Amino acid sequence: GINAEYMGFKVLHTADTAEEAFEILKRNWLSKECVTSPAQKPAPPPVLTVKPDPDTPEPPRPMPKKAYKNLEFIKGTHSRIFRVHCEIEETRTRLEEGHIKHTLHFLGSERVKSYKDHIAALRLAKTPQEKAALEAQEPLLHFHQVARDIASEITRWSMVRHAEGKPSFHISTSGGTGFEASANEGAWEVGGKSVGFAASDINNYVTPSLTFRFHYYFTQKYWIGLNCVGVVALPGGLGTFDALFEILTLMQTGKITRKIPIVLVGCEYWRSVVKWEVMAEHGMIADADVEALLFTDSAIEAVTHLKKFWESAEDAHAIVA
Repeated sequence: GINAEYMGFKVLHTADTAEEAFEILKRNWLSKECVTSPAQKPAPPPVLTVKPDPDTPEPPRPMPKKAYKNLEFIKGTHSRIFRVHCEIEETRTRLEEGHIKHTLHFLGSERVKSYKDHIAALRLAKTPQEKAALEAQEPLLHFHQVARDIASEITRWSMVRHAEGKPSFHISTSGGTGFEASANEGAWEVGGKSVGFAASDINNYVTPSLTFRFHYYFTQKYWIGLNCVGVVALPGGLGTFDALFEILTLMQTGKITRKIPIVLVGCEYWRSVVKWEVMAEHGMIADADVEALLFTDSAIEAVTHLKKFWESAEDAHAIVA
């Protein structure tokens, strides 16, 4: 045979039969075992597939799935980083295709139904507790119209700006029901686009090409905050507070460096459920933090405040086209 050596071992052999080849391999393996360091863990023995009978049919050819088509692997823990990457990059791609750069994000309860659905729910209420909970929400029902009015006016104004070659602003929500659906509806009513960064249910008024469903909450929050240039918070519960205070915290800690107008719709609600001035008195937040908040019940006041804020920022080149 051909004589070729590597580190003292002959590495190239010739053989005419399977038995001769096996003997060569066996000698080679056994000789290497003799010089294996005790610290080295020996490799597991090879699994030999023996054809037991000449009449046994050949086994089928293996046809493994490509890695990206292997759903068991894709859905497993080893691929979590790739799934997170998909939620970031797929969202980025569609937002760029939709020319979404600046968003006004609406927050608010999904529990407060539209007036029509609220009346229907009252009729179907089976217990005094259910009826009492719905009746307690009645002072908040008119904020659906406030949300629609703000969203429609900002969208209409933004469409005019876009035609003039100026930066545009788009309504965004978490895509859910309740007050957020009313915001998406307001943009839809005037023929504008709106974004839904959803983690669960999606309302009918979000622009389909700008509707996103997230498995991971932190990627949802990342996209809510990344292009956000304003927040309109309507009365809400824990989810609303979580999203609102995250934006406020990112501003306070400098993670969001731009100034963002915060509009709290529902003066009585927001001043009663959060004692903002008390927090400032105890030094937990600055007086300037409270002064930066706009408390209002009026869509006109909210829209005027947002337009003035953005136009001033634009003059100071704080908003990039």
